[in-house]
Amino acid sequence: MKDFFDTFGPSFLGLQILRLFSEIDKGGSKALAALPSKLPSRVASLLIYLKHCGPASSSELAKALSVSHQLASQRIDTLIKQSLVEKVSDPNDQRRNLIKLNAAGLNAADEVESLCELADQAYLALFEEIDVDLFSVVIKARQALQDRPIELRIRDIAASAKIKPAITPTD
Repeated sequence: MKDFFDTFGPSFLGLQILRLFSEIDKGGSKALAALPSKLPSRVASLLIYLKHCGPASSSELAKALSVSHQLASQRIDTLIKQSLVEKVSDPNDQRRNLIKLNAAGLNAADEVESLCELADQAYLALFEEIDVDLFSVVIKARQALQDRPIELRIRDIAASAKIKPAITPTD
């Protein structure tokens, strides 16, 4: 049986993506909870970024993860409470703090990377099952919408059909 919103088509893509995210997050959270470090799924990407890119400010982390400064700070606080990162002074600017992995954080990042290798295989099998490389498609869709947002696409379709849209986006 189809879900009510499955019948409405692409205009409810955002809702469907949120639902997909929820399924991915639920499974990822369970897999991460089974690791010795018992990490919440929302901080895994932060650990991986710090491992590969080195110490970073909270603003740099927010930008890298495409989240608000407040959300990045909450995730950093989680890692600090779990004793996986520490704040250190920036050697180039003593007014600025950097977030740096400690030894436990590096071990946790290694655990996450090992899990990511297994997750990659699981997702590749899923993509084969559904006959779509969802990862590549999502990246392409995000880039296309960054280049030309959906509100402009709606406006152009409305203009070509000589329909006055309920919204009038500006360029």
